[in-house]
Amino acid sequence: MKKNQHFIILKSVFFAVVLMGISSCVKSDYDECVNPNGNVRLTLSLSGDIASRSSSLDRYQINSTNIYVFDAVTGEYVTSTVGGAYTPNIVYEVYFDLRKSGQYDFIVWTNLGEVYKTNVSITDMETTHPYVGNVELFMDYSSVIPGTSIPDLLYGTPVDAQGNPASVNIIGNRDNHVEVILIPDVHDINIKVTGMPSTADNFEFSIVDRASSFEFSDNSTITGTEDIKYLRTCTQSGGELNSTIKVLRLEENRSADFVFKNTTTGELLFSGNLIEVIRNAYINGGQPAPDFSMVYTFSIVFNYNTTLGMTVTINGWEYKPETGNLE
Repeated sequence: MKKNQHFIILKSVFFAVVLMGISSCVKSDYDECVNPNGNVRLTLSLSGDIASRSSSLDRYQINSTNIYVFDAVTGEYVTSTVGGAYTPNIVYEVYFDLRKSGQYDFIVWTNLGEVYKTNVSITDMETTHPYVGNVELFMDYSSVIPGTSIPDLLYGTPVDAQGNPASVNIIGNRDNHVEVILIPDVHDINIKVTGMPSTADNFEFSIVDRASSFEFSDNSTITGTEDIKYLRTCTQSGGELNSTIKVLRLEENRSADFVFKNTTTGELLFSGNLIEVIRNAYINGGQPAPDFSMVYTFSIVFNYNTTLGMTVTINGWEYKPETGNLE
């Protein structure tokens, strides 16, 4: 009988300790219950539509993320933090503190630094607290070197059930989870040339564009005043030419000059507005014009045929210029 009494006493003590712990959380408004790493846990993912086409974030090289927080009511800068590199197949998460309750807008950009910069530095943001409409992201022209690939640029913000950008209600003394949906702001242009006569000549592919910056919150492209030239040179290997050019996001109703030429002989083999060439190929194949915000890779194949001449396909759809010429 005494043994049972001891058990009841110990059991009562255990529950008392538990209740005291719960009570202490209630009394301090749960301050002791907030994750010590920070009360905001932010995770990244691609939108469902994009993920279905590109599997996951794994296809992108994300070396860092810059996370910006703005007051959703006033649009004023509140704080920011930097996250590390993305590891494939592992949930990307960043913890930080945001202890004042309220409605906030979260903006994430990847790989800022050498090539991509903001017109207001973090140091200046901390002192001037700019409005989100006064902040831009731009490409540093001096860092765009022919023959090198630009980093993967992705933009992200929380979205509602309809996929529209949404503010987040943060409770300062609670744990909060913020999911940011990323949208790529780069396109990969894969280029292949087949059926060419064997030659040791040098060839060049180039894309010239003026899309150089983005509005900070709504992701609109701003056209600059200087040309950005993406350049690749190559020689035949295994009877083919193969190259890839990564460019800032292509958009409807914009021009991006695409040129393919033999630099040894000076012969121009193809030129045209890349965006119109892509549209033409899709429409000629009986497809709707591609949504550049949903398709992020375009594979261009030039095929030489001794009877038909050179044909061009984009993602499998044949391009047919209105003039009947490829130039």
